[in-house]
Amino acid sequence: MTKRVIVSGASGFTGRAVLKDFVSKGWEVIAIVRKPSGLKNELIIDLSKQSCFQSLLSIPRCDAIIHLASKVDFSSDADPDSFIPTNVLLTTYLSQLAKQWSSHLVFTSGILVYGDMEHIDIFSAPQPNNEYGKAKLIAESIIKSEKISHTILRIAGIYGYMLGFCDLAWAIKCLNGEKLPDIKDNLKGTAFRLSREVLKPFS
Repeated sequence: MTKRVIVSGASGFTGRAVLKDFVSKGWEVIAIVRKPSGLKNELIIDLSKQSCFQSLLSIPRCDAIIHLASKVDFSSDADPDSFIPTNVLLTTYLSQLAKQWSSHLVFTSGILVYGDMEHIDIFSAPQPNNEYGKAKLIAESIIKSEKISHTILRIAGIYGYMLGFCDLAWAIKCLNGEKLPDIKDNLKGTAFRLSREVLKPFS
């Protein structure tokens, strides 16, 4: 029987990489997006409306949930409330679905939960010093509180663009006057490497 997965933030460059990998492995993918993006099986979720959770409840049971969607603002004066819809509400809704379905949830957090810490290891305690990092840590705590099967990936920067994917090393080469590889033939950007990590629990 075909397995089914929800991917939030599916229209972003990381989301598209993850979506492509799941499809290549024979999964049926339901893409959660904020606005129409032309993806197959996309579900438009407006988090400003109370009916959005009912829209999620209409989805048939999924074997996995990949939560990539996130409000991104690294500025020191970011509005804390601006992170609530995606980082708090959607995380809560998806965690509840994972619990209801007994599904595994993968959440992409970020290294900014550690603040300005220069050296990070498995013993490092989170110390976020901006609203983005604080929101990610809140989302992590929501997932843990549901006591569901989950994976939290505290990722660093992801570089890419909508027509293809590249990483920082390629950007540096470009600045040095070197020719970039043909992205269509060399899809090895950070988004694709992250996609491999996202799919690990389902291999």
